[in-house]
Formats: sequence, structure tokens, C-alpha cells
Amino acid sequence: MLLADPEQFEPCPLGYQALEPGACLESPKEADALVVYLHGMFEPGKLPKKRNEFVTLAEAALPKRVAVLALEGEVGLCNWSKDALKSRCWPNDLSQRDRVPALVGRLDSALRASRGVTGETGRPWLMGFSNGGFGVAMLLSESKVDAAGYVVAHGGDITGQSFEEDRMRPTLLLGARGDLMMIGRMRRFARELEEAKWPAAFVLRDGVHELTAEDAAQAVEFVRSGGKKK
Repeated sequence: MLLADPEQFEPCPLGYQALEPGACLESPKEADALVVYLHGMFEPGKLPKKRNEFVTLAEAALPKRVAVLALEGEVGLCNWSKDALKSRCWPNDLSQRDRVPALVGRLDSALRASRGVTGETGRPWLMGFSNGGFGVAMLLSESKVDAAGYVVAHGGDITGQSFEEDRMRPTLLLGARGDLMMIGRMRRFARELEEAKWPAAFVLRDGVHELTAEDAAQAVEFVRSGGKKK
């Protein structure tokens, strides 16, 4: 298996412990469920230390006995501009499907390591924000990861992807009406999942492109309910 280069990644976000290179865990003393989290794009060394998406998600998850296993993306996958190429990102369109097996290998390795801390928490839930949402969409259709369900926050669909019946899992889509970058892609993703008869719920809030405490709480509620959106 291809192992991650330790020098490729940076220290874990505040409150998280390093399990292996590029894999960070925040867990309550007794975890009932685990979310694998793929972050939005950011340049190495420029993640805000005290208030960021990792902290926001952990603050919602830990009191509900949900662990968060956060992976760090790789530089060079956001290839639509020279500036974007500098950021940590995930496979985000079908031209990058050959990068998915390496991501799955990292995910599987990190899950094995996490069980030494959390114990058995059942099948993981996959969640991604922004570019990480596209990463989750890639895992949804282009991998065989046996997830309990998916949460895509302010990301979107993968052009040309298919929705196979054996990959169907409860899915939560989180969008923001003021998110001029992604709301169109999120609406299209919701339509495509509906047409495929995929079990998906689409929740819209006011506001812009960010992972808010409200988003995090919605995601944790979805996980705790076993994918049943009230």
C-alpha cells in the first residue's frame, strides 16, 4: 500500500491528535459513531489555528459522542488556476479518478489506526466541505468504501458521475442561499440524486460559503439519527 509521506503534511488542527501522517483524530471518551472529514481547500500553513472548520465540526460532534477523523488533502489537485494549485485539495472530477485508490488506501489505514482510540464505532460516515464535498462525491460514486452515509456541505456534483444502486446510502446535502460559488452545483446535485432515487435530503440555510456551527449540528444530528432527516 502507498504510504503518505510524513513531510507532505502539517500538524493536526487544535484539539486533534495525529494518528499517522495526514490523519488527525478528535474523539470523546466513548464514541458511538465516527465521521471521516474532508476539508475545504486551504494553502499549507495558512489554516487559522483557533477557529476553523475542523474545530467547528468537533465542537458539535464530541458532545454527541461522535468522533471526527480528519484527513489532510494534497497539494496540486485543484488545477483550475495557478493559485488554486497551491492549496490542499481532493480528487474533484472524473479526470482525477486515478487518485481515488490512494485516497481510499489512506482512509482505510487511518480507520484502522482510529479503532485503537475509539474502539468499534461501526461503518464510518463520510463528510466533506467545499472541495472536500467534491472529494466525498468522488468516493460516493468512484470507490467501494463501505460508508454508513454521506454529508456534502457546500460542494457539488461530479460531472458525468453515475449513481449505482449498490452505493446508495443516506445522504445529507447542506447548501447556503448566499453561496454564489456552489449553490447552483448543490441544487443540481440534489436533482441528480432525486432522479436516481437516492435517499438524500437537501437542507438550505441563509448565509454564505462556510462551514457554520449550524451546518455542523445538522451533520451530527444526521449521523446520530442513522441518516434520518427530520
